[in-house]
Amino acid sequence: FHSWGEYRLLEAAAWGWLLYRPAGWEVATYRGKIISTYHTFRWLWHETWWDANLAFTAEGQWGLWYCNVASPPAYENGVLHAQDLDLDVIWDRKRGIYVDDADELEQHTLAMSYPPDLVRRIWQSAREIEALMNARQFPFTDEPEKLTVAPLLQRWGL
Repeated sequence: FHSWGEYRLLEAAAWGWLLYRPAGWEVATYRGKIISTYHTFRWLWHETWWDANLAFTAEGQWGLWYCNVASPPAYENGVLHAQDLDLDVIWDRKRGIYVDDADELEQHTLAMSYPPDLVRRIWQSAREIEALMNARQFPFTDEPEKLTVAPLLQRWGL
């Protein structure tokens, strides 16, 4: 268990899902329950080994892109889920683009006997995310400083 939180479904399409969680909603994590301070839009693709979370501050300004390396999502019994695979690629306003939790991946690789092919897949996904961020390719096409939550909320009638 890594985290669990409710989202509002904005789009279910052939490519995957777009979800939204407003600031103020509760999220259960392995560290305990928290109240999200971000407006978060989350993309999950059917065949992609990562997801993308675009988070805005309570004031509506871009906060960060947070990408989990994770198994491709599955929708079962009304629940959309994916297995978090430790590594995260983050692009935040202060630190730029970086890979997080490599130490966690190393610990879990040993403790849970991750197969070598899975570890290669995890690192390959992290490099893919970094390359897309650096090249400003979808979904990272907009310059972060220009991103605000208001147009997205308006587009989706939120």
